Amino acid sequence: MRLHLAVITLALVHQSLLSQANPDSIKLRNDCRAAEHVLTTGEPGPHRTDALSIIGLCGREGIPALQAAWTSAGGDRTELGLLVTSTRAFVAPELVEMLFTNLSQPSQPLNARVASLLVLLTYADPAVVPGFDDFVGDQGQLLARRYGRVDHSSPPAGREQLAADFMQRLRTALQAISGSDPDAGMRLAVRVALQNPPLR
Repeated sequence: MRLHLAVITLALVHQSLLSQANPDSIKLRNDCRAAEHVLTTGEPGPHRTDALSIIGLCGREGIPALQAAWTSAGGDRTELGLLVTSTRAFVAPELVEMLFTNLSQPSQPLNARVASLLVLLTYADPAVVPGFDDFVGDQGQLLARRYGRVDHSSPPAGREQLAADFMQRLRTALQAISGSDPDAGMRLAVRVALQNPPLR
C-alpha cells in the first residue's frame, strides 16, 4: 500500500514539475482547444478573431479548424489576413490541397482566392510574404511594382514535406488562371505572381 501511494505521489510531483517547467505549453494547448472549438462550430462568434490568430500555432491538430475557417471565410480582408497569417504558420499536404482548390474556384470571392495565393507563395518560399495590396488594385501600378522577399522570414510553427512537383503545379495553376479565368481581377493577380518571386 505504501509503495502504491509513493508511486502516485511521485507521478503527481512529476506532473506538477512539468507544468511549472513549461506553463506556456499548457496555456497554448488550452488556447488551441478553444480556437479549434470556435472555428469548427462557429461558437462563440465574438472569439473568432482570437481563434484565427492562434490556430496556426496548434500544429497538426489545428488543421481541421483551419480548413473549417477557410470554408466559412467570405471576402473580408481583415479576417482573411488573419487566416493567411495562421495558415502560413503551418505547412501540410491537406492545407496545400485545400488552397489549390480554393484558388481555382471562380465562384469564390476574389479576396478569398488571392488569400489562397498569398499562402501558396509563402509555402513555396517562406521569405515571400506579400499582402493583398500587392495583387488587388490598379493594373498599371501592380504590374510595375515588385514585392520581393523579406530579409528575415519567420520560421513556420510546423512544416511538413511539400510534394516535389509543388512549384510546377503552382506555376501551371497560375498560368491556367491567367489565360482563361472569368474574373479579370484574378487574372491580374496571377500575372503579378508570375512576374515576382518565387515564380519569376
